[in-house]
Amino acid sequence: MSSTHVGETFITDVILIRINLSMANFEEYKASSSPLSGIFSNELIEAALRNMAHGVLDGLPLLNGHPLKVRLESCVFRQEEALVFSHVYVSLHQATAIDDAFLNDAKEVLRALFEKSLSLSVAKVGNGLDLTRMELSRLTQISNLPGYSASEKSLIHYVVQTDVQSGWELEIDHWYAQEHLPGLASVPGCVVAKRYLNHDAGPKSLACYDLLSQETLISKAWLAVRATPWASQARPHFINTQREIYPHVLALT
Repeated sequence: MSSTHVGETFITDVILIRINLSMANFEEYKASSSPLSGIFSNELIEAALRNMAHGVLDGLPLLNGHPLKVRLESCVFRQEEALVFSHVYVSLHQATAIDDAFLNDAKEVLRALFEKSLSLSVAKVGNGLDLTRMELSRLTQISNLPGYSASEKSLIHYVVQTDVQSGWELEIDHWYAQEHLPGLASVPGCVVAKRYLNHDAGPKSLACYDLLSQETLISKAWLAVRATPWASQARPHFINTQREIYPHVLALT
C-alpha cells in the first residue's frame, strides 16, 4: 500500500471526524420508564451531530489563506449502553494536500463547534452528554464502487479497518482492488463499497460499505465473496483489525 505524502503533508480526499460521547445520568434513565433509545440515540444524538456537521462548512479554518471547499457526505453512529460512537465523512471537492498543522487547527475548531452544538441539544432534551474524544483523519480514496443496490438508500454503514503485515501490502491492495471490493459491491443489498488509506488515527486501511440492512452481511452472496481462496490467503495477514457496524445513518446533504 503506497502513501502519497511529502513530509507530514498528505493528499486528502475525505476528512473523517470520529466522535465519541458518553451520557450523564445513564443509569437513572435506564432505570426509569422513559423511552431511552428515543431520547438518547435519536432525538438528542441526531440533533447534536446534525448541528455540528452542518457547522463544518463554516467552521473549518482557512487552508493557505482560502476556504476549504468541502461537502458533507454522511454521518453514522451507534450506541453501546452509555457510549455513542460516530463517524462524520466530509469530502473535499478535489484532492488537496493537507498538513498536520491544518489538521490540528481544524480539530480544535471542530471540537469547540461540537461542544456548542452538544450543549444546545442537551438543553432541548433535558439530559447530559459529554464529549469524550474527537479525532480527525485524512483519508486518500483508493476505490469507490457503486453497489448492486446503488439506487436505494442505505440504512447500515459497515467499516473494516486494518493494518497489514510487512511485505503483504501490495498483495492486499491487489486483492481488495481486483476481487474483494468488486465482489462485495456486486452483492444485492450493497449500495456502495469504498476503500481509503488512513494517514492518521486508526489502522492504515479503511474499507466501508453502505448497506440496505445487516442481513446483507450474512447473505450467501456476501459470505461467498469472503470465503474465496484468495480471501483465505489474504485475511490472515490483517493486524490491528477493527470491524464496526453503524445502524444509524444520517444523510447530511
